[in-house]
Amino acid sequence: MDELKLTSILREIERQGEFAKVLLESPMRIPPLNIDAFSNNVENYTYTELVKNKLGKPIDDFDGYEVFRYTIGKNVYDIFSNDPLTKAFFMYEIDGNGSFVEKKVWQDEVSLGLCRRIILDYYLSTFGSVISDGVHTELGERYWKKIAGEALKRSYKLFVMDHGKKIQLTDVNEMDTYWGLSPSMETHRFIIEK
Repeated sequence: MDELKLTSILREIERQGEFAKVLLESPMRIPPLNIDAFSNNVENYTYTELVKNKLGKPIDDFDGYEVFRYTIGKNVYDIFSNDPLTKAFFMYEIDGNGSFVEKKVWQDEVSLGLCRRIILDYYLSTFGSVISDGVHTELGERYWKKIAGEALKRSYKLFVMDHGKKIQLTDVNEMDTYWGLSPSMETHRFIIEK
């Protein structure tokens, strides 16, 4: 990140005063995380500093990004940063089988494909399987179809859990049968395995 951009972020944090002070000095007072706030450089910088210096621990490096992690209850939070800002964020659980179960994800708009690479090259290697969340949105559908398409190209296995039954899919378009915006579709989870 260039010096001019960092200087403007620091000036904005100073201008916001109490907001930044609460985040940096009192992490227990932080309201629930709104991942859309990552798009605001000031809020992104403040959160990243909080994770790097108070909440999280450095756990790994991935493709030039530092990985920091913290846990609250069953939720695990990872940030991927290669400068003062978070470039990718994941909130997930680890289920009873040791699988990664995605709950929330965000990536910097400039870092196209970063989350897909992290899912397929980092989390899949770490956990052995990656499971989608149960929230079906149009944006989530596009995201998971891209991941599934790349997984199939790599000869990974793609499954859907349909009422407790694990069904293997061999084509991304088969996901359409199990994806939808109605509550009845939210029971379907997609699984990728190596």
